[in-house]
Amino acid sequence: MKGSPELSSWQAVSIVTSILIALKLLLIPTYTSTDFEVHRNWMAITHNLPLSKWYYESTSEWTLDYPPFFAYFEKGLATIAYLCGFEDILALQKEAVFSNRVLYFQRLSVIGADVFYILSCLIFCFCDSPRWKNLPSKLQEKARIATFVVLSCHSGLILIDNIHFQYNSMLTAILILSVYFADHDMFLLSALLYCILLNFKHIYLYYAPAYVVFLLRSYFFRHFDDLFDFTRTVTSGLKLAAVMIIPFILSFGPFFYVGGIRGFVQILSRLFPVSRGLTHAYWAPNSWAIYNVMDLVLYRLLSLWKPQLFTAPTYSSGLVQEYEHSVLPTITPLLSLMCVVGSLVPLFGAMFKRKVPDFCTLLSLSAFSFFWFGYHVHEKAMLLMAIPMLCVAFTDPKFIRLTVLFSIITATSLFPLLFTLFEIPIKYCVSATYTVLLLLMIRYVGCCSIYLNV
Repeated sequence: MKGSPELSSWQAVSIVTSILIALKLLLIPTYTSTDFEVHRNWMAITHNLPLSKWYYESTSEWTLDYPPFFAYFEKGLATIAYLCGFEDILALQKEAVFSNRVLYFQRLSVIGADVFYILSCLIFCFCDSPRWKNLPSKLQEKARIATFVVLSCHSGLILIDNIHFQYNSMLTAILILSVYFADHDMFLLSALLYCILLNFKHIYLYYAPAYVVFLLRSYFFRHFDDLFDFTRTVTSGLKLAAVMIIPFILSFGPFFYVGGIRGFVQILSRLFPVSRGLTHAYWAPNSWAIYNVMDLVLYRLLSLWKPQLFTAPTYSSGLVQEYEHSVLPTITPLLSLMCVVGSLVPLFGAMFKRKVPDFCTLLSLSAFSFFWFGYHVHEKAMLLMAIPMLCVAFTDPKFIRLTVLFSIITATSLFPLLFTLFEIPIKYCVSATYTVLLLLMIRYVGCCSIYLNV
């Protein structure tokens, strides 16, 4: 309304944070997926066993298959649980352990980690940054507020972390801080944070090509003359290598010390199991889902002609397993990787442009290639494209439409994860509310006609 007082940044932050925490607390009693027991079992493994046995333990089917930094994080949570007198939730056994004590401890641990995510959004949006300086001065504060709101309230993170159960918000916080330091030309710190992130969850390898392109153009060869400065290139490379290797030494070093090469190889076998098949039990909406459907349709049609000609497909059984296609050529991990590399050609081509695209754009493009053609991709990987796009949405008009579209696609791709009667209306309400909130933020910034060309 005309003449009404403007909402200040800190008022917006206070209101949004309060509502978010209240919502997350209300979601504590909701459905918990198998990931809930997965993380409880990881706490039990790291609490009850010496470090040398963490990646060998297989009492439960939910074996430890995240990089060491996440294992250390689980060890920290287990220590807190033990000190709080919750020894019963740290039982190492084949059967799942579930009680109100487990429920509240693990749910609150996610909410506690979410605070770190909110802080990272605060730093990214409200600390001084060149990202906002291209906007008209009257739009800068509104764009900052809008970006904070759509990042901190992302419906996908709420559905996955606070209902389904994971710690993606905490990991996304590290990514956002890496982008923030990249914006400030603090390239070594940005690369350090990315390597830390990789040692928490290896799915963030999806971003590796984007970091390569960005660092080559912005850190090594920012100006044309840098191409011929061999000394500077070598010095910069040594600095970058020294910074990037530190997280890997801290992460894998203790395991290498107690287990040698064999222990290191065992960790890698857990991190990269190719025996899980091309697609997950629930297919991510990528090219291989389309490929599977085409194979299934061809099988059904050709079976009408000769019923025993082709082997019945197993990829629609809902099981995580290796499989062969019935009619079309079977996609192997190597072929999948070749498709990923081929789809990354436009990204690497950006290195030779006079003006390199925004770092967040590179991150989304890189993640998209891996999501679209990667081997055994999870539907949750949609977030790896959506989050960087939100970071740039209110500073680059051409991304507004795409951001709205991606928010809808991301939400709907996550719906099958929540299938119980009580959570069905919740997932629809959370996702619809977030989409409306995103549209309201576009309007709040006052740029509907500019951004949407309407």
